[in-house]
Amino acid sequence: PSPSRRNMQAMQSSLSGRPIVSGKVQRSVGVSRKAQTVSAIFGGLKGSKAPAGPAMVCVDCGYIYADKRTDFAELPGNYRCPVCAADKKRFKAFEGKVSYANDNKTMQKRLEALREQLEARGETVDEDNSILVYSLAFVAVVLGASYYFTVLAR
Repeated sequence: PSPSRRNMQAMQSSLSGRPIVSGKVQRSVGVSRKAQTVSAIFGGLKGSKAPAGPAMVCVDCGYIYADKRTDFAELPGNYRCPVCAADKKRFKAFEGKVSYANDNKTMQKRLEALREQLEARGETVDEDNSILVYSLAFVAVVLGASYYFTVLAR
């Protein structure tokens, strides 16, 4: 590798605490590119120890937060799911045995299990309807303004 590439690898290695392997990455069979990217960014936690605290799962895509260094509660409020960009508030605690793999098949199974757990607990998955509310308010303002300027302003 070039000197700048070696410097970048050394910096990444020092930040992550694990050596960076250079060369081509073999794509695993049955694993999507997005899941591979997420796994590569967050260290491929498959088969590793579970983080402290409850397993937090995104209710939109099934991604599990599994960073052993930072507890989920300590993450900033603007944290977003790395797969689907859902807000931090869209993560719910997962009870029971859980796989920390973030491939498509596992995420889908985990999402179905999480929704069953939430239903059994009597919790609902709050849908984000803010765009609908703002759209309706905008339409009301436009209709009100057009009525005012066509009928009342004469």
